[in-house]
Amino acid sequence: MTESVKRSTRVFVLTGGVILIGLGALGTHDLFRHPAERFLPTRFQDLMFLGPVSIGFGIVTTLRGLFWSASRVLRRVVMGTGLLMLAVGGCPWMYTPFITGDRQEGAGMLATTIFIFVGMPGLAITIAGWALRQKAKSDG
Repeated sequence: MTESVKRSTRVFVLTGGVILIGLGALGTHDLFRHPAERFLPTRFQDLMFLGPVSIGFGIVTTLRGLFWSASRVLRRVVMGTGLLMLAVGGCPWMYTPFITGDRQEGAGMLATTIFIFVGMPGLAITIAGWALRQKAKSDG
């Protein structure tokens, strides 16, 4: 690729990452608001549950735009962070009863919250780390 194409692609990726972070922050903000105080229109309020995932993808995309060469350290950090988040948030229903003192309602609500805010972004970051790894393998 020519230098101008690389630069424009890098700016596009960086801008897309920032937009994803902004949309994710907006969606996550709406999760904690009364329905009358939300920014998203009623027909799009189901998308607010994708806010944490959007933030995760946005962070990885922004890092990819900033560090275009995707060094080995960056790939390992992204993949390691994603796998750790996936391990902690992927199945929190196994350990939350120990945290809440075996109160089932509290354990279920805490587990769902952990899954949404840690597990789903962890899956997104793991997929992004895997994609970075595959891209590095194909580049040689």
